[in-house]
Amino acid sequence: TELISRLEPLALPGAPYRLLALEQIALAEVSRGEQAAALDVLAEILADDATGQGLRQRAEQLIVALGGAPDPV
Repeated sequence: TELISRLEPLALPGAPYRLLALEQIALAEVSRGEQAAALDVLAEILADDATGQGLRQRAEQLIVALGGAPDPV
């Protein structure tokens, strides 16, 4: 979608708002009905060492809401 296309440059490695852009991409994927794609993006967020506690918690909650299971820490 257009929103995802606009967010992708912000989600590149090294971009200052990368993790927040990834979160928005995951939410856009959910709104499109693309749960598997959203889960992939959320897993990428959780795998990043720079992910803060608040974002990590939101990502884990969304994974559970989508029927997935976050990887144990």
